Amino acid sequence: MLLTHLGLLFSAAFWLSRCFKGMGRWFFIGVLFFPPIFSHSGFIVKDVSFTLSYLFCISLLTFYTIQKKPLTISALISIFLILFYGTAVKYQAIFLLPLLSFWIAYCMNPLSTCLKIFIKGMGIWGFLWGAIILFNAWAVPQKDHAWQYVKLYDLAAISLETGEDLIPAYSKSLHFSKEALTINFNPVRVDELVFPQNALLVKGKNDEERNHLWHTWFDSVLKHPKAYLKHRYRLSKNLLTLSPIKSFHKIQSNQEAVSGPIKKMLYLLEDLGIMEFLQLITSFYIYIPCVFLYMGLGWFAYRRTRTPYGISLFMMNSLALCPILVLFVFSMASDAPRYLYISACCFHLSHPFMLMCWKSLRKSNTLRVKR
Repeated sequence: MLLTHLGLLFSAAFWLSRCFKGMGRWFFIGVLFFPPIFSHSGFIVKDVSFTLSYLFCISLLTFYTIQKKPLTISALISIFLILFYGTAVKYQAIFLLPLLSFWIAYCMNPLSTCLKIFIKGMGIWGFLWGAIILFNAWAVPQKDHAWQYVKLYDLAAISLETGEDLIPAYSKSLHFSKEALTINFNPVRVDELVFPQNALLVKGKNDEERNHLWHTWFDSVLKHPKAYLKHRYRLSKNLLTLSPIKSFHKIQSNQEAVSGPIKKMLYLLEDLGIMEFLQLITSFYIYIPCVFLYMGLGWFAYRRTRTPYGISLFMMNSLALCPILVLFVFSMASDAPRYLYISACCFHLSHPFMLMCWKSLRKSNTLRVKR
């Protein structure tokens, strides 16, 4: 699995490097060792599987976009297979799938009209989504309805904020009490409420209870939108400010496995403030304005100069923004920076495309002045 992940990562860098000439190609080798990308590349978790699978597909679509060539059959089959794997392994991927589907439709025939691309993209999305649903139904016939944890977490947060008990009786365990809820509620994750043996909240056991829970959540959000948004904002803010790099002082386990010289070096890095700097550049919140800026630049550059780098810049940063919006609504935790690994990869790999769009606009303006 590790070799598969690394193969996808380096293959993505290879295809992206082919979109440039000269020294620009070397950027995609060096950026792999940039902390926001390198920090998670060795982890074997589904977030990384999803991210690197999508990253490979993005790189291949980017290459064909820049070359202005239709996708070959072999490339299309590769994208479908890897996109299927990446989407099946991580639930949140289903929300990024439409963007990839429309991009595939465009790359199949770049000269198609917007209407044809839209229709073809919807067909690709429907095919892949249907295939994934059928596969999951076959592979995991017994559903656990984990979506209920999100609703229970939101109801618990709104209840504590408003002082109104909004949690249905069937979702309260024998250990539940208002005092226990106040003590065990964690503002950054749901685990303490639903996963221990003495869990306070339990999922609905049948369709009637599950439907009632959904409607209870929906009515509560409409009734207390401020409390809901405050809870969700707190989760998103914590996630965006997290860094995968930890201070050595804060690592609780396995410190004895680190040799003396390395300990001294790590302490020195912390004393010099280098660790704080690395934590800063690996927290995604500082890049949020740039994501919007890149999207706008990509769209404007394509509209003004028809540069294919504009399409790639816009799509890569749209895919970087999408998980943030999805997690704002669906996240059950905000204590793992790997949730935004796809955002970090898409954004940082798009820097050379930003430069090409900027050069394209400058060249266009120069020609206008000369005329």
